[in-house]
Amino acid sequence: MPVIECIENLYQIYGAGLHKIRFDLKQQHNIEISHQSIENILLNSNYQFNYDNWTYSGYYLFDSLWVKINGEWNYILALFDVKLNTLVSTKLVESEDSKTIYQFLNESLRNKKKISIGTDLKHEYCEAIDKLKVKHHFCKFNVKQAVNKRFKDYFDKNPLSEDEKDILNCLKQDIYKILDAKDLNTAKELRNELINKKYTKNKFTNKILWKFIIPYFKKLTTHLENTNIPSTNNKIENIFQKVFPKHIKRTMKIEQGLLARFMLKLNYWNLNNEKEKKHTSF
Repeated sequence: MPVIECIENLYQIYGAGLHKIRFDLKQQHNIEISHQSIENILLNSNYQFNYDNWTYSGYYLFDSLWVKINGEWNYILALFDVKLNTLVSTKLVESEDSKTIYQFLNESLRNKKKISIGTDLKHEYCEAIDKLKVKHHFCKFNVKQAVNKRFKDYFDKNPLSEDEKDILNCLKQDIYKILDAKDLNTAKELRNELINKKYTKNKFTNKILWKFIIPYFKKLTTHLENTNIPSTNNKIENIFQKVFPKHIKRTMKIEQGLLARFMLKLNYWNLNNEKEKKHTSF
């Protein structure tokens, strides 16, 4: 029906709320409808995507979106194909422990091409992807954030002289140089230089160098080996913001409402994505 299509379009294109949709229907179409009727239409929307015939690229990003349902936090696990530029698998779960994540990824990628998966630094993600035996890479932006936070926390909690701070700031900049390297050979050279530098050894420097940067060097530089692998998770974070912005993800009361809204917005993303692909192909 036109009214149903209009309501779904107002939501998926503009993210309009119930009051705004009701107002628009009255002003533009002279249609009187209750907020509850609009809510029911959104709840009963049933957009589903058949990914069975999609050719996965093998290059993925994974993340989870925190959503509140009736006051309780839940998680939408999401697998994003870098080349298709869309979410290709989602699942609403109550926990994002490594077992749940592994089961989701294993099911999503069964009999599919698997080359690499990018994530942020959560331990649960590492455990699950290592178990899958797929190449795993870290988001450079998340790594920089984590490094900066560790240095800031150490500075805040310890009385340091200016000389000590200068030395540690040099260490941080040396780490950033590795992360910003333009090619793998340069990154390796910078890593070797960092290893050979005589930075003061203490609990902090040992932890950040020998338990993070050096052992995870491959996960930090995978994008330098293959240009198909993105250096950040910006693409999946962008689709989260477009499909489910913060002001919406905290207000859902039931699972059905959350998933219906999520799929409506994702449908619009996919339609636009297809248009862009066709446009750039000419």
